[in-house]
Amino acid sequence: MKKSISAILAAALTLSALTCMPASAEKYGDGKKIVVFGDSIAAGTSLSEGEYNYGQLCADYLKGSVENYAVSGYDTEDLIAQLGSLDKDQTAAVKDADLFLISIGGNDIAQYAIKYILDFAASASLLKEGFTAADVPEEPTFNDLNKLVDRAALSSYAKGSIANQRALNNMLVRLTANLRLVSTDKNADKYPRVIETSVIPNIQKICDTIKEMNPDAEIIIQNIYDPLQLDENFIKTSYSSYADVLEQFEPSVEKILASFSSQLDGVKGIKTADVYGTFTSKDEPSLYGCAYYFDNMQNKNTDIHPNQAGHVAIASTLLNVIGEDHKYESNLLTSAFAKLGDIENYPVNAYETYLEAAGLIPGDVNLDGFVNSSDATLILTDYSSVSTGGSNVITERLRDTADINKDKKIDSSDATSVLVYYSYLSTGGKENSYNYFNSNKK
Repeated sequence: MKKSISAILAAALTLSALTCMPASAEKYGDGKKIVVFGDSIAAGTSLSEGEYNYGQLCADYLKGSVENYAVSGYDTEDLIAQLGSLDKDQTAAVKDADLFLISIGGNDIAQYAIKYILDFAASASLLKEGFTAADVPEEPTFNDLNKLVDRAALSSYAKGSIANQRALNNMLVRLTANLRLVSTDKNADKYPRVIETSVIPNIQKICDTIKEMNPDAEIIIQNIYDPLQLDENFIKTSYSSYADVLEQFEPSVEKILASFSSQLDGVKGIKTADVYGTFTSKDEPSLYGCAYYFDNMQNKNTDIHPNQAGHVAIASTLLNVIGEDHKYESNLLTSAFAKLGDIENYPVNAYETYLEAAGLIPGDVNLDGFVNSSDATLILTDYSSVSTGGSNVITERLRDTADINKDKKIDSSDATSVLVYYSYLSTGGKENSYNYFNSNKK
């Protein structure tokens, strides 16, 4: 997402330039017809070749098709305009869709906040040498933050005098109020209330427009995750000079995101998906959430966009809202998860969200989406290691899928069960190890 609400507050960080993604259409079966609208998160910006965005993951899981019309940088006004100028094929796709998945709203709020921060930076002499308030655009972008703000000066300012700290705090309080307050709040009439007066009405208009074209379709809109949830050790080692800045911004981010989520729940005719909660996925109470695992903020590009783990997490969250159950079946969701390579570090709450959607395929111990001799070999290797006093080869999170007979042990009988199932598949058996093993319990 070109102007994510949270990342705009990371003015001291270097953010990568973004590119638009072309519309795409893919079919995985004759199930639900999905249309994706929105910004660069929905478009899959920053994914590598061979990786899948959440629209593709959902379409494959549901054995359906997906038309992705998301565009990097789109805000709610852009999406309203897009819906008013659909071509013949796009109009037909919208009218024929069963399900709409939408990521929108963050860019609206981001642009407002970027302008607010740049105006403050100008007034506090935090712009780079040679720039003045006259250089601050009316509609600034991330590039303007990088171009105009003196990061070293910002860091020094945040750690400076009490007067500086008070001024920074007052700016954040007012910015937060301008964005998150609603008309029922005390003194709300003194603030613009951007989310209530602009973003949410636009989202309602988007949904109403879609409903006019397709009254029976289901619309799911996701809330906004917080890319400023960085690993504590990463901040200390890589951004120690900005720790004070980040820690002052973070409470404001939480309030803004909570307000957006709450007001999004009030939009009529939609369901909401709590992507923020999935990404936060706090294993224990802490200032630091787990979103860094799901985006690219901690790589060399400091990119706010979801990585493959992030798209798996978003897809899992959406699928649980949709509620159609294709657990224990090989699909792109399970194979993409398997390729992450470090599921032991997959945050606990997000892991539960994934399991609710995908389950663990019994016997698929190496998580490649298939049950075959390789899994049997891994089970035997684990059994041999433990039997000779060694440690488990199969990680704790995968022990349940290796324990085929559910006797709380992983041994040769489990390996034999896997091989028998593999033989069954090889002779024309129908693939679904969950049903097979449950129907063949002794």
